[in-house]
Formats: sequence, structure tokens, C-alpha cells
Amino acid sequence: MSFADVLVRVVPSASEELERLSQAVDLSQRFRARLGGVFVAAKSDGKQEGWAKTLFDRAVSRTSLETTWRVVDGHSSAALLFQARRSDLAILPPVGLIPGLACQAPELIGLDSGGPVLILPRPSEAMSIGHRILIGWNDTRQAARAIHDAMPILVNADSVCVLSVVTDDGLEPLADRRLADHLTQHGVCVNLARRHGDAAEEIAAEAREQEADILVIGLRGGEPGSEAPLGDVTRRFVRTVSLPVFLSR
Repeated sequence: MSFADVLVRVVPSASEELERLSQAVDLSQRFRARLGGVFVAAKSDGKQEGWAKTLFDRAVSRTSLETTWRVVDGHSSAALLFQARRSDLAILPPVGLIPGLACQAPELIGLDSGGPVLILPRPSEAMSIGHRILIGWNDTRQAARAIHDAMPILVNADSVCVLSVVTDDGLEPLADRRLADHLTQHGVCVNLARRHGDAAEEIAAEAREQEADILVIGLRGGEPGSEAPLGDVTRRFVRTVSLPVFLSR
């Protein structure tokens, strides 16, 4: 199991965009994936389009990656969704870096694409990600889907922590131990953690303590195309993203 076809959205107006793209390139190299760059053009702007292509070419210039390049219409989310639905993983910038329409927000692409997305913010320190993974586990369908979709990253990580946040003092959920056993069967180096309190706050605290470089959580929301709000934890991490967040519905 691997990601063979990865898509990355290039935003030339974003600061440190080359460094962000370099993280996507590094991840794609580890998967030996084809990396497709996409520029979403809301209007005819040859200068921005050219700069986007230049950044992408610079990011992949010292690699042997197979690459593709596309410029798609940005007047709706349809063209970006078309590309995401034909990729194993869509690497997207957070909302704060995206010009244009709100419907192109990464979590909405994730809700409607049928596949996983990795929200990749500006790098804070290390250029390489995917080594220390934190999974937010709440025994839902979305959380299980996120784990299965993230398996190519999990099996190559140095460490994976599965965190359950509970509101009572009961025994550790048996599902956690069974989940750890399942991940171990895939060769994942996994450990379990348990916290009490607000789920979003405790996940953020554990991520800092573990020095996680990717957070894996289920993407909860309404039906594709609906205006229903995101789940509380999802909304917290996609709107105030400070580390890469892997989402799957």
C-alpha cells in the first residue's frame, strides 16, 4: 500500500511557498510517487501562473520524481475536485494561504473529493515531515477511515501515538489495544496515550508533548456540498493549523 499519485496545490502568493513545496516533494520521494503540481487560476494572470510553475520546478529540480503540471479554473471548486478525485493524496495549503473562493478550503475539498487530504502549512522548523505521527482516535467511522488512508505514512514513521480523549475515569477502552495490535500487524511502531478533557485542547497538548509533525484525524462534517458545520475537533485544527493535518472522511 502506498501513495502512487500525489497532488499538490501551488500558491505563489504565499510566503515560504518553496519551503512548503519542498516538504511535499520530500514526502512524495519517500513514496516514490508521481507528483502533480496544480495552480488554481481565478483570473487570467500569466505572471502568477508563471511564478507558480517556476516554484514547482525549483522544488522538484534535484529529484528524479515523475511530475505533471496543470493550470485549472478557479471560478469554482469543480476543477480542483476533479484533480483531487484522481489522486491518492491531495496536499493543500491551509485557508490562510488560499486566495479566492471559500469553497476551495481544504476541508471542503476533503469532504467532497472521496479521498484524503494533507493540509500543509508553512514550515516552522524541520523540512521533513511524517516521522512522528499523532492519531486522534474516537472510535468513529471517520477516524478509522483516516487511519487506513494514512497507512502509507504510518508504516514509514519513526513513531506513531494513538490518543484517546475521554471524559470519565473508566478503564482504558479495549478498542485502543485492539487498534494498536492492528497497526502493529502492519509494521507500525505504535504506542497508546489517554487524556481527559476537551478533545481539541488535549490533542493539541499531546501533539506538542510528542513533537508530532503530522496529526491524523477523521474529517467530520455534513453531506458533500452541504453547509453543515464541521465537527468541533476538525474545525479547530483546520482553521488554526500549526502542524500538518491529515484528514479523511
